[in-house]
Amino acid sequence: MKYLIVFLSILLLLGACTQAQKQQAEPKQEEIAKPDTLSARDTAVMALVEKAVALMLEQGTTEEGRQAVFAQFDDIKGQFVEGEYYLFVYNLDGTVIAHEASPELIGKNLIDKEDADGVKMIAEMVNIAKEKGSGWISYLWPYPGTGEIKPKRAFIERPGEMEMFIGCGFYND
Repeated sequence: MKYLIVFLSILLLLGACTQAQKQQAEPKQEEIAKPDTLSARDTAVMALVEKAVALMLEQGTTEEGRQAVFAQFDDIKGQFVEGEYYLFVYNLDGTVIAHEASPELIGKNLIDKEDADGVKMIAEMVNIAKEKGSGWISYLWPYPGTGEIKPKRAFIERPGEMEMFIGCGFYND
């Protein structure tokens, strides 16, 4: 009987040790480090969009305020144009409401515009803004100045519940 108690105690101890090792081998979800997948360009683009969203939420609550914010976005010497990075803003119906690099697009609805691969990128951006609030998208877009079609990666974010999203991207060349 004494040996049976010792044997069962050893089994319980081994089971507890095995469980502890298993827990150490399988970290809790919140402890799993997310892979460092953001490049310096990704980080710069996100920071510019987040700064723009903050300004829109602060000053863009009226039509007059929004127009003043859009003017800041489009100012080539302003705080929202950084080297190759510039902002674009669309309504949630796909209409361009600000675009520093292509001001001729302002007022045009591009919801059905497809890139060279057939991706309806504006429609996808609208979906990201409505469903997630923010996110990344890759697509093909004409390069400013040359019109050459190049791959582009962009981050977009919806300012709160406003009926728009603000985006910024970079060309992968």
